[in-house]
Amino acid sequence: MKQRKMNIFKSLFLATLFMAILISSAGGAHAALSIEYSVGGAGSIYYDPMQNNFLNGTGLMVTGVTGNETALNSGMTLPITNGLLNFQTGAFTGKTGNVWNFDSAGTIALQGGISAINVPANTTLLTGSFLSASVTELSLGSYQFDIVGATFGNTDNPSIYQYYGVPTGSIGSGALNLSFIGTSNAGGGFTSTNNFGGVVVDSPTPVPIPAVAWLLGSGFIGLVGIRNRTREVKGKVPGRG
Repeated sequence: MKQRKMNIFKSLFLATLFMAILISSAGGAHAALSIEYSVGGAGSIYYDPMQNNFLNGTGLMVTGVTGNETALNSGMTLPITNGLLNFQTGAFTGKTGNVWNFDSAGTIALQGGISAINVPANTTLLTGSFLSASVTELSLGSYQFDIVGATFGNTDNPSIYQYYGVPTGSIGSGALNLSFIGTSNAGGGFTSTNNFGGVVVDSPTPVPIPAVAWLLGSGFIGLVGIRNRTREVKGKVPGRG
């Protein structure tokens, strides 16, 4: 009887351990998991068809990165030194009302140093390619406020993911939100005169556990149970229950 209890305990322990390994490798589920980069007011945002047919952002200052609802260090902000954001969207596709629309493609790149986690200066912290982009004009009094909104697929620096406990191999999905005051330029389009900054938000999605892993796990647990049951049958004395 004592041996039987030990076998049952062993089976439960192995099953629990296997499930824990699988859950740990997937990183678990995170509500509103995101990595947020704070963008300051330096640099320039412009669309000038005399230069090119894209929405451009050059030399935008990046001051820090924060993990939200992350497995590790949630809510902690890491200062970024000499952080810079540069981007160029896909081509201009037309204006609808007060919205300037730009195509997918193009690139977004964010670099800088994070001494707190030993990331050296001028390291690439995030790179990606645009899925959509637009600039919305908001006419308020004598000032023209403009808001950039964009989405992109991206890859983050692994040191940042490691610090915030984001599983390796997670798929990045980003959003860019900036605001500025702009004026029209001679070639058509606009150029920022005063930037208010904004955020670059990465919402990483952990890669799901393949179905085959669950099947293998179930098979493994089943084999453990069969092996223990076989041992119990072999150990019985004839004539005794």
